Amino acid sequence: MVLEGGRQMPKGEDITTKFKVDISDLKKGITEANKNIKLANAEFKAASAGMDDWTKSSDGLNAKLKQLGSVLVGENKKLDSYKSQLQEVEKAEKENGKRADELKAKLQQLSNQGVSKTSDEYKKYEKALSEIEKEQTANASAADKLRITILNQQATVNKTEKEIKQYSKALDEIESGSNEAKTSSGKAAKGLKDVGDAAQKAEKNSDSLASKLGGGLKKGLMGIATAAAGAVAGFLATGSATQDTMEDMGKLEAAFTSAGHSTETAQKSFQGMVGVLGETDQSVEAVNHLAKLTKNEQELSKWTDIATGVYATFGDSLPLEGLTEAANETAKVGQVTGPLADALNWAGISEDEFNQKLANCNSEQERATLITETLSKTYQGAADAYKEVNGDLIASREATANMSTAMSEMGRVAMPITTALKKGVTDLVMTMIPRT
Repeated sequence: MVLEGGRQMPKGEDITTKFKVDISDLKKGITEANKNIKLANAEFKAASAGMDDWTKSSDGLNAKLKQLGSVLVGENKKLDSYKSQLQEVEKAEKENGKRADELKAKLQQLSNQGVSKTSDEYKKYEKALSEIEKEQTANASAADKLRITILNQQATVNKTEKEIKQYSKALDEIESGSNEAKTSSGKAAKGLKDVGDAAQKAEKNSDSLASKLGGGLKKGLMGIATAAAGAVAGFLATGSATQDTMEDMGKLEAAFTSAGHSTETAQKSFQGMVGVLGETDQSVEAVNHLAKLTKNEQELSKWTDIATGVYATFGDSLPLEGLTEAANETAKVGQVTGPLADALNWAGISEDEFNQKLANCNSEQERATLITETLSKTYQGAADAYKEVNGDLIASREATANMSTAMSEMGRVAMPITTALKKGVTDLVMTMIPRT
């Protein structure tokens, strides 16, 4: 039999010594991983300090990806450490469980032999059993905490992997956009140069006043070509992020107002969801399904916690937009569908029993309430733990979402002005093109 530190129990040694797990080396591994993560973050901070906006440059994104790569290694090491700790604690539970059974059998044997419960021998084993039971209680508590920690740590790993994918995609878009901008700028410059050449040609072939202005027109147009090339490159590099956000917010507002909710409620629900997911399109899709499923802000708030708990527990393996869509459909048809079945079954809730509860409801609203309350009770604990550990990350994502929304409102104001300017420049250029 194994004793403390994993050594074998010598022959003749009694069973009254409880098994205690030693995870000090495993904790050292977590400390080392945290140091490496902090170092990676500090190196990125130093590398991006001189950049106006690192998200808009290939150098900045490469630095970010290097940081996230190091962070992912550290977070995975922490996850492995937590899993190893849980294995050791479960091993201790198993060993102490055996000892507890042996001590109970020994106490029963002493009782059958007529040994008094007040005797030193009886008390010796009784005390040993009490200590082991206390150790078992402590081990069970530690195991529960480690399981929650592992879920949260897995969510952190999943998030880091997702960020790597997002920034890799952004880097590809910038590099692709830069190449397109160079090509388009070259075409714009060539086009305007051709206009100047045409004007110069018209000067040679005509004695009219307009043709005599051709040489000056060419020089002016070449200057415009140089400026326009830079402007085109700048706009192409910037991309259509603001327009995408405007479109997302438009979908969000339409879904909520048509379901009787306010635009403020829509925005609040979106912020809560994007704080969990860190991704705009997915959050809009998930929240839009909730517009019809819920009837007030309280239920929407519960769904934010449900989403947090589900994500903390299962990560990307149970997509939240799929879950909210399935919840909406289930409320309508009265039968569990899609990812909602996973959210129930994986939490140990019988799908058949839940379908029976749905059948007992008298309306779609009652079914929606049943779904909301059941998932809320099931995943609230995981949500609370996730928010406690990742509060800063959630707040950062919500702030980013707020900034994007504000920028989209600015873009909404600027768009008609930009459109008018584009039209005006187009008309001006067309008047400058010599007619043959």
